[in-house]
This record gives sequence, structure tokens and C-alpha cells, in this order.
Amino acid sequence: MKKDSRLSNNEIVVATVAVIISFAALILSLWEGRERRLHDRLSVMPRLTFSTQVALGTPPIGVFVSNKGAGPAIVRSFTILVDGKAMAQDDFGGWQQAVGRLNIGGQWASFHSLEVGDALIVGDTSFLLEEDGPPDLQHEIRIKTAIERLSVQIVYESVYGDVRTSTLKWSGNIYEDGAPR
Repeated sequence: MKKDSRLSNNEIVVATVAVIISFAALILSLWEGRERRLHDRLSVMPRLTFSTQVALGTPPIGVFVSNKGAGPAIVRSFTILVDGKAMAQDDFGGWQQAVGRLNIGGQWASFHSLEVGDALIVGDTSFLLEEDGPPDLQHEIRIKTAIERLSVQIVYESVYGDVRTSTLKWSGNIYEDGAPR
């Protein structure tokens, strides 16, 4: 007796369903891997924000940057602009030229730049420009006017290499920190 080599309808249905289930499992596995990688990137995404302090009686007066994200921010570039013009990079990241143009240099001004490769860890706040001058109204007005002319731009990346930019700039009557939302 010769055995029939053709598959029965039931066997064809079972084989087809098995292929469909395998294909669906493959698609689901690929999608899940993509979602996991996205989650991992977001779980270490830095977010640099700027703050300014110019009120008397609440020293120090100045500009500060904070990492309020979920991972370290690795600096790729740091640019200081006065009246929209980029300051030449020097040993202090352009601050010497900037404080000269802003007329706030002197014994009370201190500044700090971020260099390529510097990292701001989560929750870290760093002063960029700090002025501890005499506590009077003229001094506050001078500093406030100077900071209104100042912009700072920081290009940074996450540990995964995702690049972001934060910019502090004066916009009419408020500071826009330009932080990604």
C-alpha cells in the first residue's frame, strides 16, 4: 500500500497557523526591543536649564546652569554671546571678553566656563557668572542690564550620544532658558 505524500487540509491549516504565530512573535520581539532601547535612552536623558538671580539681598547675583534630567550631560560646546555676538574662546571660555563688554568685571565678578568633555551630573548646579558686589540698587540695575545682553548656549549629549542644545537668552521681560521640553 502506497502512502499518500500530499498533506491533508488539517495539516496545511496547522502549518499555516504555526508560521503566522512565529511571524507575529518575531514582530513583537523586534518591537519590544525597540521600545526597550528607547526607554533606556530616556532613562538617562539630561536636561540642562538656566537660572538667573538678580535680586538684592539674595546673593549670589548671577547666572547658573543645572542638570534637571535623568542622566549626566556631557558638554560638546559652550558659547557665550553678548548682544548676539559670540565671544572669542579663551582660557575662560569667552568670559573675559564678555565681562569686559558687559562692564561687570572687577573685584566682585567671578565666572566659570564648561569645557568640551565636562559632565554635569544629575542635580548638579554650576555658576557661570557670579557677582558679589556692593548691595545697592545701582549695582543690581547694572548687573540686571548686563545679564539682559548676555546669552549662553550649551550643546551637550547623553551617554547614548543624543545631542541637545540649551540656550539662555533675554526675551523682552523674561529669560528663556531654551531647555528642551
